[in-house]
Amino acid sequence: MAVYRYLPIPSDRMGFLWAVTGIPGIAVLEFGPMGTTNFATRHMEEAPIYTTHITDSVLTFGDSRPLQLAIAELEERTAPDMIYVMQSAVTSIIGFDMESFCSQIQPLHRAKLIPVTLSGLSGDYTDGLALGMLSLLREWAKPSETKRKAFHILGASIDYARIRPDVDEIIRLMEGAFGWTPGLVLPCNANIEALQTCAEGGVSLVLRKEAIPAAEFLQESFHIPYLIGQPYGIEGTARWLASVGQVCGQTPDPSFIYGEKEVLYPLSKPRLTKACIVSEHTMAAALSAFLLEELDISTVNAFAFEKKLVTAYAGMITAYEEQAVDAWITGNHPDLLMGNSVVTERDFGYTACRLNIQKPFGIPNQDALPERGFMGFHGYRNFLYELEQQITQQDP
Repeated sequence: MAVYRYLPIPSDRMGFLWAVTGIPGIAVLEFGPMGTTNFATRHMEEAPIYTTHITDSVLTFGDSRPLQLAIAELEERTAPDMIYVMQSAVTSIIGFDMESFCSQIQPLHRAKLIPVTLSGLSGDYTDGLALGMLSLLREWAKPSETKRKAFHILGASIDYARIRPDVDEIIRLMEGAFGWTPGLVLPCNANIEALQTCAEGGVSLVLRKEAIPAAEFLQESFHIPYLIGQPYGIEGTARWLASVGQVCGQTPDPSFIYGEKEVLYPLSKPRLTKACIVSEHTMAAALSAFLLEELDISTVNAFAFEKKLVTAYAGMITAYEEQAVDAWITGNHPDLLMGNSVVTERDFGYTACRLNIQKPFGIPNQDALPERGFMGFHGYRNFLYELEQQITQQDP
């Protein structure tokens, strides 16, 4: 797509920033112009992102002195444990060797200096998100002889509008069904201590495919198995718990599941016929299955924010393009719109239920977000409640 009316799919650089900027003790220093960093800080609020800015001497001669001074000043001012030193599109074009630079000056600094050569010139946010999560584990995870009944949640990224209540629900499910406690929640609730002790965990719950490299690292390094998927609906959540049990070698508590189902089965379902989902692909696939199988919605069309779709999703999910989304919505008038504000807050000329599941592409770290999650048993109840509220308001 050559023309955008709203926002293009974020770059690999942005995905990397989403992965690493919410962790205390970690800072990001960009060797590049102030404009791109200013955009990131405006939309990510208190994220510890800094820049050297660019001078003529840098562009003309590849002068590294501004970067050296910036690292020293940042270390003195904020005392971070790690600094990701990021290439920008501009310094990438002039051929600056970030890896050699960081290796050369590392002995002069207490903080770990990690070079990042993503420049935003290739790939999309999925590449940066995957690299960011994997990098954190490679740098901080330590072997341990201790094993405990702890689970990791990988891929809990801030582009999910409801990720914090969804994480709370996953923790509730794992404690109720298995008696397990949370370990590392990456990246949205991570800290260095949790990264260092993650080898003690027993299973990784992967919420999106970008977290698979991180999960495979934990599996290969510390023999921690993983499961990928998102739990939606009554039966979908029960199946997810059963799959988790198979991976971790423990049967979920049947009384817990029965008690949850007993409360939810009597709830009435809304009568909807068509739905449009615009989100990242793992969520799009899980929600599509839920709407088709449990809410009996006959037509679900999903669009994924990704430039290159995985083969497994081909035919089921369409790559996101603004014009394609607009054409399907205006041509089919779905009863339910799910996505970010580009979808849920626009006037398409008819009345529909609208549920926000993704943040806009300019993603704040801390934002006024929905209080209710949609994952798990509680998420099913929340989903029906929000639909009922909107349908009631629509009725004359």
